[in-house]
Amino acid sequence: QIVNTTERASTSTLALQIKNATLVGGGGVQSIPAQGSIVEYATLRAVRAGKIEIHAALSDADAVLRTIEVRPSGRPETVTRTGTLAEPRTLTIDGPVGSDPATDRVRLLVYPGALALLRSELGVSMYRDSVADDAYALLLAGKASTLLASLGDKADPDAIRTLSILTGQRAIRGGRTLDVDRATLLTEAALAHPQNPVLSRLGERAAAYLAQSQRPDGTFAGGTGWTMQRVLVATAEATRAVASAHLTSTERQRSQAVAFRAQAAFERNLAHILDGYTAAAILASGAVKGELAEKLRVIVRAAIKADADGTKYLEVIDGTVRSDGSRPGRAEATALGVLALVGDPKAPLADLGATLLGTYGPERGWGDGRANLACMQAVLELFKTPVPEGVKITLLMDGKPITEGTLNREALREVLALEAAAPGFAGTHEWKIVAEPAVPGLGFALDLRGWVPWQKQTTQSGLEMSLTPAPVIGEVGKPVEVTIAAIAPSGVEIKIVQSLPAGIQVDTPSLQALLDAGAITKFEPADGKLELTVPALEPGQTLSIKYKVIPTLGGTLRSAASSISAAGTVFHVPPSEWTIK
Repeated sequence: QIVNTTERASTSTLALQIKNATLVGGGGVQSIPAQGSIVEYATLRAVRAGKIEIHAALSDADAVLRTIEVRPSGRPETVTRTGTLAEPRTLTIDGPVGSDPATDRVRLLVYPGALALLRSELGVSMYRDSVADDAYALLLAGKASTLLASLGDKADPDAIRTLSILTGQRAIRGGRTLDVDRATLLTEAALAHPQNPVLSRLGERAAAYLAQSQRPDGTFAGGTGWTMQRVLVATAEATRAVASAHLTSTERQRSQAVAFRAQAAFERNLAHILDGYTAAAILASGAVKGELAEKLRVIVRAAIKADADGTKYLEVIDGTVRSDGSRPGRAEATALGVLALVGDPKAPLADLGATLLGTYGPERGWGDGRANLACMQAVLELFKTPVPEGVKITLLMDGKPITEGTLNREALREVLALEAAAPGFAGTHEWKIVAEPAVPGLGFALDLRGWVPWQKQTTQSGLEMSLTPAPVIGEVGKPVEVTIAAIAPSGVEIKIVQSLPAGIQVDTPSLQALLDAGAITKFEPADGKLELTVPALEPGQTLSIKYKVIPTLGGTLRSAASSISAAGTVFHVPPSEWTIK
């Protein structure tokens, strides 16, 4: 649209320039009446994914630049490699097969030792939502100033106060009703805030609850379905939590009594301690000493395995679970191995630390709150020495530089993120990451992200979905009926996400009718998609849902992929094409 705000008619030349697309029509000499406007139409066609730039200039009077992001129509696929930069790293990586070269991107994250990881976790930990996550974030907030000072940095008082308030409120809410698991998670975290009387009382109440909950045989928790291995891990964690309350002589006597009974339980059940994870958890509790501790260290050292890239990790054997009943991840087990073997001259602590640095991710850390707590404690124990500034990081593909960066003073406090285009990384290529000089405390995560053609999936664990009509043909302003047909395991809730192209609006009354009929339990329209929650199906029952949409934009349109998920399994439906007249 061209607007003339003057009192005289104007005749000017409209020049249109386009990048990464084709433009048909538009431009040329334009006559605009006084105090009037005209609309000039042109057809824009995207030829590849990426950013389109449109530059429009009206003689010398005015100009405007607009950008349009064109998303790939394929399926995103990421290949990740992690490790440390104690020496130049050469990796042979098979990139996503069939990836569109125009969309090939590489991202290299470099973690400069414990300081960068600690600051990263302080920034993101409040956005995680389980009780374990809250306890972990609360503990970080309570110890942030001391930890940062020990690493040569200063805490932001306002940020720490905000983190303390938010996580403290969640912890107080989560601690209203205690059990052994919640008390174990919250004790040390709440006691890390002695200046907050409410949190201090919560920590003391949780510690007292644990001491009272210890069984006469020295163990904690247990019940129907619990293995002895799980009971021993829960006992180790609870014993360590009680030991964090040690300010008064009464608290110290209580923690010593709990540890004494726990050690007796560990001694009696030594024959049941067959895996490195459980042995490491017991050693990390601080409840065992002497000959028993040495026997457990032997078990932990025997469970350390070497990865293909030379890093080492603590193996988690089949049947091993955490105190919450879930299987521990490699990073969490390795972190407990570090905490168990600190001070052991026979332990390959540096190689174990390399695994921890290389498996960190800014979004979820090393996993959930339990895993993050163990891993952060291990990293702080291993990498106390600050990384020097001025380290240059270079990423090469097949010998050609892709991107580089330098760890200056500010970068040492954060995660260094380097991102660049790397067209043509599909297939096998040699990647090299060089730190000059090489530093043991540097970890990295290399992501190759491309978009590959969609392939029709086969049934996944009893889960399958189809969308009709395909393709969708309709007219602007006229309702179109869409059918979702699916099969899914019985007895579990189903989540459906149908992606919609731009300009397609859902017909709310048709969805409300499904809700009233009990066919769905919830619907959530959003920009470019519709989310449906479907109640559990009966055995042998199939799903068929019909609702209406209203097109508001004409043209040939494409949606993103749709999906159906149930019981931890996800089935994707390739993007659909919509022709709207």
